[in-house]
Amino acid sequence: MRRRDRVNRARVNGARTVPDAGIVVPSIALRLAFVAIALLLAVVQFAGFPAGLVAAALLAVAAAVWPRTMLGWAVLMLLGASMLWHEQRVDWRLFVLIAGVHALHVLASQLLWLRWRGGIQASALGRPFLRFVLIQAPTQLAALVVLAVAPAGRAPWFAILGAAALVTLALVLARPLLRERLDSRA
Repeated sequence: MRRRDRVNRARVNGARTVPDAGIVVPSIALRLAFVAIALLLAVVQFAGFPAGLVAAALLAVAAAVWPRTMLGWAVLMLLGASMLWHEQRVDWRLFVLIAGVHALHVLASQLLWLRWRGGIQASALGRPFLRFVLIQAPTQLAALVVLAVAPAGRAPWFAILGAAALVTLALVLARPLLRERLDSRA
């Protein structure tokens, strides 16, 4: 169909109609949110380690500019690995990091398909936010339980085991959500 025909079909009573998209969040806002969350997490995690902070900042900015390079997930790995430098104890940093890294994952996934000048309807962000909350609630509780039973002192193997347990829990919790999404496509 030619462009002129599409434009003419969109006219009703001589006036061009534009569908009501509701509130549209510009793509740049999601990119800035990604960088802001990554920088906040980096400041918390890399206090006293400027090289880590600079690396996280550079990766975050590069991931926001070129999301299809998958640098967003490099930021996630760097931030996750930063927990190995901290004592294993019930500390607010772990809970903030878990929620923040998950939020970065959700934003990075959205940025993969958003154009620079594009936007996304605010209502389209509702499903990812709901999934975020449904996964975060039990994950935060599981992290609390794992830290409560962790042996005292630094044990990197326990941190790796805990990370594997959290990934497994996330996959188990996400399975019904993914199945629902796949069923809706069929």
